Amino acid sequence: MKKVFLISIFCIFISFTSVSQEASGNVDFVIPTYSGADPSLGVGLLYLYDLDNGINIGGYTAYRQMLNFKGYFSNIPIMFIARYYINGGSSGLYPQIGLGADYSIAVIKYKWWENLVYKVSSSAISFAYSVGLGGKLKTI
Repeated sequence: MKKVFLISIFCIFISFTSVSQEASGNVDFVIPTYSGADPSLGVGLLYLYDLDNGINIGGYTAYRQMLNFKGYFSNIPIMFIARYYINGGSSGLYPQIGLGADYSIAVIKYKWWENLVYKVSSSAISFAYSVGLGGKLKTI
């Protein structure tokens, strides 16, 4: 199921690149903002469409794996992105916000005695948001 979902997202991304203003892939390193959480590493796809005067809207999706060896923890965020270039063009400094959903998966294995392994798995969908500042260099 997860492979089919990721392949579908990739195909949608490829179909948008023929008309897009900006399409990109990236590597994410996520530092959690709450205690007791582990950082995560993953890959993502971003699509932005330039509306007018530095305003861009689009979508973002990613696959992230938490860096924890006690089990398997991953999440797939799917977000609506809004970005505003401060100078009004299509490059320079920008604030960015994202709103959407996050699909989380957790699988933990507990070992009892010598050969007995107990496996617990869980998944959930929750509200997700992101806030960021960045910069983009002009293309030549």
